Amino acid sequence: LLQGPGARRAMQAASMEEGRAPLSERPAEQIELDERVSRLRKLLLAIIVVDFLAVPWFLLTPFSLNISSWAEKQVAHWSLGGSIADWLLFAWTRDALVVIFLFLRTGNSEDNARRARRTIVAVLILGISRISFLDWDDFSITGFFVPTTIWACIAGLATSAVSQLLFLANSKQRAVEESAMANGSSEASADTESTQYSSALSFMQTLKVLKPYFWPSTGKSTEVLMNRIRASTTWICVALSKVANIISPIYLARATNALSAALKTTSDPQEITAAMSWPIVQYASLIFLSKALKEAQSLVYIKVQQAAYIEIADTTFA
Repeated sequence: LLQGPGARRAMQAASMEEGRAPLSERPAEQIELDERVSRLRKLLLAIIVVDFLAVPWFLLTPFSLNISSWAEKQVAHWSLGGSIADWLLFAWTRDALVVIFLFLRTGNSEDNARRARRTIVAVLILGISRISFLDWDDFSITGFFVPTTIWACIAGLATSAVSQLLFLANSKQRAVEESAMANGSSEASADTESTQYSSALSFMQTLKVLKPYFWPSTGKSTEVLMNRIRASTTWICVALSKVANIISPIYLARATNALSAALKTTSDPQEITAAMSWPIVQYASLIFLSKALKEAQSLVYIKVQQAAYIEIADTTFA
């Protein structure tokens, strides 16, 4: 409201590009929510940038900012309890994903904020688990952990809090916009209809459509849990089936080599030894296991397909 005409025209153009009503036709509550979302997004981005720069600094601080010394003691001799060098990878991955979600143009801002929040919370839980594996009884290396651990806790809690506020603001913003569109002009309704029935789907929209097939979310809590376990079991069955199918020829080759070696020693009939028979048994078992897992995958996935069909039908015809 206190911005200049140039900034106001830019905000109005951005609003029209995003399919919302022009800024001059939108209520004050929507404008206030837009400004709040913008401030929270900038705050979260600032925290992410600071974290991106601060993590390596805190990792190198116990080594007097000497990269060679840090690499020798923390990277070359990495261990689960004696090194925290891997936190750099976790933190930078989180920061990169959050920045991508903040500037992602596909989907709506509420979904992007939800993805950013989930990423931050997942890395925070991973960080807490990682800290529990450190060897805090060895005082000779404890000093390497303390600066990074303190900063990781501060950054994790700060990003979690801001991402939660951003998600809530985006949710409220979307609810207000939907209410305004329901009572708005026919032009807004036409835009909504054209967007709803658009034949072009982005990559993220395609994943959202296919989501029920690998992560169901419709039904009672117990049904959802069981369907998600079935979906995860399906991937396990597929992976184990492929592994068994790939390594089975190795045992057939061992049986062939054992038989060939026996024939080279003498041409007389010989008894079948364990070196010949056991690899064949292993080969046959792996082939059977591969086929059985493939069939089990089909059986387990039936319930997931049914739930996915219902969920997609509800979404399509709701």
